[in-house]
Amino acid sequence: MNHFSGDLPSDIANITVLKLLNVHNNYITGDIAPQLGALVNLEQLDLSRNSFTGKIPWSFGNFSYLNKLILNNNLLTREIPKSIRNLQELTFLTSLTSLNISYNNFSSPTLVTPFF
Repeated sequence: MNHFSGDLPSDIANITVLKLLNVHNNYITGDIAPQLGALVNLEQLDLSRNSFTGKIPWSFGNFSYLNKLILNNNLLTREIPKSIRNLQELTFLTSLTSLNISYNNFSSPTLVTPFF
């Protein structure tokens, strides 16, 4: 734990060579910036155990190499984006091997079908 607080700067999306972004277990608040979807080389994204609010950005469907998406223990709401929810139709995120979105406040049903 680093005790980071406040919003996660959207300028992080300018580091397009970034492969791992892990800020878990801090005090980061606010919406997850849709600009993070520009991190097309990202392999692991862990934003867990913070206080992110709002929704998972649709732009997360841009992650071609992502194998771990960890967003558990936040305050995320609204529906889970179709790009994650309809796993049987998933044509992107084909490298995804680990997905944890538990302990949030989503309004959509649980994931339809397991894919691992």
